[in-house]
Amino acid sequence: MQQSMQISLLCSTEHKEENMIFINSPFAILDEAFRSLYPDKKYKACIEPSIKDDEGNRVFGFTQFSKGETPVIAISAELNIMDATEIFAHELAHVAAGEGAGHGERWDEEFQRIFDEYNRIGKERFGEDGKEIETAPEYRGGWIRSEDRMPEEGEDVLVWFEYFRFGNYQELFQTVGISCTWRGKWSGFVNGSSGWRDLRIIAWQPLPEPYREEQENNGEENE
Repeated sequence: MQQSMQISLLCSTEHKEENMIFINSPFAILDEAFRSLYPDKKYKACIEPSIKDDEGNRVFGFTQFSKGETPVIAISAELNIMDATEIFAHELAHVAAGEGAGHGERWDEEFQRIFDEYNRIGKERFGEDGKEIETAPEYRGGWIRSEDRMPEEGEDVLVWFEYFRFGNYQELFQTVGISCTWRGKWSGFVNGSSGWRDLRIIAWQPLPEPYREEQENNGEENE
């Protein structure tokens, strides 16, 4: 919705990219999609406690265009996150289409482009099931989930694995070992043995550098 109403001081700050607190914020992903599609277009955005149009009717979002100024998007604070996300995309399409486009064919095209790019980023980052894809192993102490990525063929790696432990335990047990892949799957060998019942390798990480004794030089030369 395009409006000419006065905007509060909450919208006076220009958008700047910052480190996000929520890695799956739909607003951040929409902003990323918009900047990817329209790197030369700018906007300001804010959340308003209550929004009304020129006739006093309650609305959930609007985009204000002022000559020579950056377009301003306002979203109602009364909306839940899912509805606010859709309204934000709606208003970003107004910014992309430009003032005067209304809800015509140009606006429809821009909304679809933003929607498609939003979904592309989401699937790339979180997968089809919405789980975050492991791109930064430091989040789990260096461990990479097997379901996310496998190591190079035949490369020995440190693995966190599960197996059925006999004796007094008689239950599944998890611990660390060394294994490798073969033909795109885990070889079935851990620590040189293949006799693991119900073996499941959960995660892996590269082996650390080999330990080396520090050689102190006391000024004596080797003869």
